[in-house]
Formats: sequence, C-alpha cells, structure tokens
Amino acid sequence: MMGRPVRIKYGKGFIDIPPTSFHLKAIQPAFLEKEELSLEEIEKKISQPIASREIEELHGDADRVLIVVSDATRVTCVHRFLPAILKKLLRSGVREENIRFIFATGVHRKVTVNEKSSILGETIIGRYQHLDHDPYAESSLSLVGRTSRGTTVRVNSEVLKASKIILTGAIDLHYHAGFTGGRKSLMPGLAGHDTAASNHLLSLVSEGEKHPCSDVGILESNPVHEDMLEGALMVPSPFIVNSIIDERGGIEEIFAGDMVRAHWKGAEYLNESRRIKIERKARMVVAGCGGYPKDINVIQANKCIQNCSRLVEDGGVLILVAQCSEGYGSQDFAGWLSRGKAGILYDMKRQFKSYAQTALSIIHAIESINVIFVTDFRSEVLQSLGIRQTGSLGEAFQLAEVVIGKEAEGLVIENGPRWFFHI
Repeated sequence: MMGRPVRIKYGKGFIDIPPTSFHLKAIQPAFLEKEELSLEEIEKKISQPIASREIEELHGDADRVLIVVSDATRVTCVHRFLPAILKKLLRSGVREENIRFIFATGVHRKVTVNEKSSILGETIIGRYQHLDHDPYAESSLSLVGRTSRGTTVRVNSEVLKASKIILTGAIDLHYHAGFTGGRKSLMPGLAGHDTAASNHLLSLVSEGEKHPCSDVGILESNPVHEDMLEGALMVPSPFIVNSIIDERGGIEEIFAGDMVRAHWKGAEYLNESRRIKIERKARMVVAGCGGYPKDINVIQANKCIQNCSRLVEDGGVLILVAQCSEGYGSQDFAGWLSRGKAGILYDMKRQFKSYAQTALSIIHAIESINVIFVTDFRSEVLQSLGIRQTGSLGEAFQLAEVVIGKEAEGLVIENGPRWFFHI
C-alpha cells in the first residue's frame, strides 16, 4: 500500500490507516532542512524588521500599545515570541500598564479562559490586561472608512484608543484570502460582522461562482486580499510579527516589520516551500486537516475540502478526516448550508451575512465528487448535501468501494490545508 504506516491527526489524537483494497500513495513532502528557531534566533528576526524601524525606535513611554493575537482556531506559537516583543517594548520605555492584548476572533466564538492561558502563557495572562472582540457588539465598534470595493470598515474601538498596534499571528495558506496573517488580524480579525461578510463575499463573482484570483496562494489581483489590506491600512501603520509553523508545530520562520512588506515576504516564502506538483487527479483522496485546532469544526475543515477536492477526479471520492469536536462552528453556518446553492444565492442578494460564502464554497467543491466524512460529528444538513458521515476510516473505505469499486488508486494527504497543490 504505502512505504510506511501513515497516521492522520484527528483532534488531539491520531487515526491509523487500516488495511484496504485500495492502492494508496502517501504524499509525503520532504521536511525542510531547518531546525525550529531558537529563542535567540526569534529575537534576532524581530530585531531585523522588514521595511520598518525596530520596535524600540517605534515606541516610547507615552505609547498605549495594543497587541493583537489570534484565537484558538490558529496555531501561531505566539507564546514563544511574545516575551521578545514585550522585552523590547519595556526597554523602549512603554509602561507595563499601557500594554494590552486583544484576541482577534473575527466572527468566531470567544476564546475560553483555558485557551487564553494556552495561547498567551500563564505569566502574561496574570500580568497584562486582555480583551475580547465581539463583532456583533455595535457599541464596541467604530467606523474607520469605506473601501473602494464598497466594504464599510468597522473595527473594534480599542484599535483607535491605542497609539501603536502590533499584529501577531501566523502566515499560512487560505482558500480565498490567499494567505492568513498580516492584515487579516484586523480585517476580519477585529472587524464587525457586516465588514467581514462584505469582504468575504468578494470571493464570488456573478451567480455565485468563485473569483479566479480568490484562491490558495494568490495575493495579486485577489479581491478579498486587496479589500482586507485596504481596510487594514485605515489603521495607522501596524507592525506585524508573524510566524511560519512547521510540520511538527514549531516555529520555522518569523517575518516581522511593515504589515504589507513583511507579510508579502512571508507569503513568498510559503509559495516557494509549500508547492507540490501532482501529476494527475486521483480516483480517491484521503485527506486529514492537520488535527486540532484545524479540525475543530466544519468551518475550519472546509479549508481541507477546498484544497484537496481539486485533486479528485469527477465521480471520485474524497475521504475527509476531521473530528469537528465543536460541530459546525456556528449555527448560522448550518442555516446557510441548509438553503442549498439556489437559496444561498437568493438570500445573499438581500443580506450580507457571515458564512454564506463558506457554505457556498463547500457546495461548489463537492458538486462533481463524492465526500465521505470521518468524524465524531453527525449532521442531517451535511447528509442532505450527499456527504456521508462515519466514525471509522475502515467503514469509509467500505463506502468508497461501493462508489468506485475495489482496487482503485488513490492519494493520502496527512495535512491537507498545509500544501499548495497544482496539477
């Protein structure tokens, strides 16, 4: 079957691939010949910012600094590089009481107390004020402008109260923004729900088809990215510190400095290091999401669907391995999925709502293929879309045999959202 046993991350555990009649080939990219960055190397990267002066030169004792951090759906290892940032801020004269943190949840749920401790570390949680973003709390949002594409930009008012902003996070591939990180911590990370919805719907063109440049690994001419960037630049010159996370969950690289230039450099790095050439589409693809938190809910698992469905032949099978311990991720999302393609398109013309575009992207991705979902989650809505659900990979193979027969060739991708596939 394969040269070595393959384990697919599932939540915080693993699922082993059982014996099967299928002839499976694991897509196993070679690890980059790089060790995880040491603390000294991390500090050096932050001390040599891209297209920007150093943190010590940018900040002074009168500054009120807001540090933006990602929520629990992102792996950023921010706890490893925050001490270096804080050391530089305090050295520049910024008073400890003038440094605050805010979680860029976008339209996701709030971060739990335990997640906050895990993300920031116990010392920082106990020492610094930390804030939650609520995209639906009108009183906590401020209007900062309107983009050239018509997105009304409302952001958390704490952004405007700060004299300096540092955006932290990770740069990774994203199925319609091209890449995560950089500007995304503000747009939609700290934006109102209407701002996020308006921006995300730019990934679609007439009749709900996907914009050709709104895709994985694309920034140039990507309307979602360009709208995000335009909105984020309405906030004066944020400084970013973004990590690249390796296959083992450590920090592979750090890109710090100007929000536009440093993020672009990080995106270039990923485009060069994460590209995988696939010779032809497969009759079956078994794809994992990379485990927790990338498979925490259906919304996050959709990134794997978008990236790996394109590798499946028409009429073939995608077996998606995602625990989805938190179900859909939003009840609004379930409502949009239940409308079907025609219903989504009709309602989208009348109202901007979060997750309409995400629901439509799933429907588009599975139109010509069969999807079997190995998951703890059960959903009548997914079933109505033709997505079969099972808790066993062995049973998933049996279901696949009914659809495409035995002995078919297929691919196994352990971490589907991580790679930029091209055929």
